[in-house]
Amino acid sequence: MDGTFCSERTLGEIRPNTPRRVFGSSGVPMADQALSERKPPRSETFVPEPLLDSEEAAAFIRIHPKTLQRFAREGQIQGIHIGKLWRFRQSALERWIERQTGTKVSA
Repeated sequence: MDGTFCSERTLGEIRPNTPRRVFGSSGVPMADQALSERKPPRSETFVPEPLLDSEEAAAFIRIHPKTLQRFAREGQIQGIHIGKLWRFRQSALERWIERQTGTKVSA
């Protein structure tokens, strides 16, 4: 660059880390507009479903833990692989039983 001003360059090329503001139809920047249009938080509190380890999950569906892990590796049963360990949601196990038997499971 020779130090002369070039009118073809955009601000983004001159200062690439400068965030660009995009304006919506109301003239308000989109980021600010999105903040004002957010829905209020739900009054319900989210309670995550506890995860069962291989032993607990296998006991629930009455198969060997290694069989359960093999089913999870093959994608037959939905499981979460954390390092060497497997974790399972009881609801996923119930859905698997329902698919296998065609009947509704109640815990």
